[in-house]
Amino acid sequence: MALRLLYWILRSLSWKVILEKYDPKISLFHLFMIRMYGHAVSQLTPTAQLGSEATRIFMTHSFSKKVNITSVIVDKTLNSWR
Repeated sequence: MALRLLYWILRSLSWKVILEKYDPKISLFHLFMIRMYGHAVSQLTPTAQLGSEATRIFMTHSFSKKVNITSVIVDKTLNSWR
């Protein structure tokens, strides 16, 4: 469980690096919680990760939807390179 928690924190940190250009005051904890909410939604929806990404886009309120969508796409692209 600790390794998975570390993974989620590192993934949130990479997302924070992407979004810091638009809002340097966004907290890592806020992004981590959004990622956890998205993960919970992905476990409940039959579309797997699609529910998670939509949740992340709509829950990040401090930016425009265009910035949210772009940041999630970049974050998912970085995730697929591992």
